[in-house]
Amino acid sequence: MGILQQTKKIPTENEIKKTMQSVGIQRLIVKNNILIKNTDNVRINLSSLAKGYAVDLISNYLNQNNITNYLVEIGGEIRTLGKKNNGSWIVGVVKPYSSKYQSQINFKLNDLAIATSGTYHNYIIYEGEHYSHLIDPISGKPINNNIISMTVITQSCLDADGLATALELTGVEKALKIADRKNLPVYIIYKRNNKINTIASKSFEKFVKINGVKV
Repeated sequence: MGILQQTKKIPTENEIKKTMQSVGIQRLIVKNNILIKNTDNVRINLSSLAKGYAVDLISNYLNQNNITNYLVEIGGEIRTLGKKNNGSWIVGVVKPYSSKYQSQINFKLNDLAIATSGTYHNYIIYEGEHYSHLIDPISGKPINNNIISMTVITQSCLDADGLATALELTGVEKALKIADRKNLPVYIIYKRNNKINTIASKSFEKFVKINGVKV
């Protein structure tokens, strides 16, 4: 299931081109620890990091108060420490388009953080075409690389949240190359030839402990 929005209009090429004149890290400079924009109409949107950042804030607060066993979750972004009463924390990646929030895969997550970015939850339909809510910063248009969801495991939920979005923008092959080069646990659900497929980076495979799931 997803948050489906119908729209009667999409931006024209000229509107996209004009908007792109205010897009990019080069539109910002840091001076004396102050962030300054050097182009009009620049806005900073931190929504791809907000949940991960909030999870880390809560986790750090628990750490400071000597809480040694917890699972903090906000909107699917998770960070764990220690274990629960009956064993390890078990987390899962949601199966896309599932009406009952079934898991595509389950595994143990101890003393780590996880975040997933997906194109199946927030999107719009225009003239029968599916448009992702994630925008390619180079083209200015919604991504169209067949990735359905990108899951990343790191120490910090802020890092996992940001990396999941960034890697999803790169596409399956490039994301895997980056993940393997950085020894980053990554799990990708993607569509190819009208079939849903999964693939994982080499360092992710050690997390697959439950149900004999193959990646």
